Amino acid sequence: RMAIQVTATALPEVKIIEPKVFGDARGFFYESFNGREFAEHVEAGVEFVQDNHSRSAKGVLRGLHYQIQHPQGKFIRVVAGEIFDVGVDLRKNSPTFGKWHGALLSAENKHMLWIPPGFAHGFSVLSDGAHVLYKVTDVYSPENERTILWSDPVLKIDWKIKCEPIISAKDAAGQLFSAAPVGEEDFHTMRVTIFGATGLLGKELMQVVNDDEGTGVGSKDADLRNSEQVSSIVQSTHAD
Repeated sequence: RMAIQVTATALPEVKIIEPKVFGDARGFFYESFNGREFAEHVEAGVEFVQDNHSRSAKGVLRGLHYQIQHPQGKFIRVVAGEIFDVGVDLRKNSPTFGKWHGALLSAENKHMLWIPPGFAHGFSVLSDGAHVLYKVTDVYSPENERTILWSDPVLKIDWKIKCEPIISAKDAAGQLFSAAPVGEEDFHTMRVTIFGATGLLGKELMQVVNDDEGTGVGSKDADLRNSEQVSSIVQSTHAD
């Protein structure tokens, strides 16, 4: 028997998960994650690589965060307090591009939220404090992290807080949505240059690199001892 109830939101890929809770005079028990049921009822093929735990005071607002490389899917729940959790669709080819959805997650309602890769994520703390636990599908990559301004005038997110939010300097300096690198093409902008592409190893590497992801350079076309020539080749192959 299914131990979770899954509800699609206005952003169909973003889903609210309600676990079946077993409680009595002693307390309660529920499955916070079941891989088989997640794959069957939420999204198949998802692999989580890390669990995170954050604590925030009342009025704290974190976000909106995403990564242009190693985009993260997040499975979020709250074990103390209450937050308003938000996902923003950054996929340019999506019919809900630029739309957002928010959900109240609390220790009391025990609801969980699945936000897949390709979305920005943020939350505000509505209670005196909150402990937020979340699973992620890829590791944190600071060089690829980007921030969209929490108060963006196009997104117009209602964060459900009545006071001036407490935010980090990094989040305060977030980009406007209209200027932020978003969309599927921006999540895969890293290009590689493979030197020695005509050799045995080079040929194998070229088989796993698409034309739009990298360029192969044969040993006759570049002298790796000449740093200026190598730099020139790299710049020319990444010019687009």
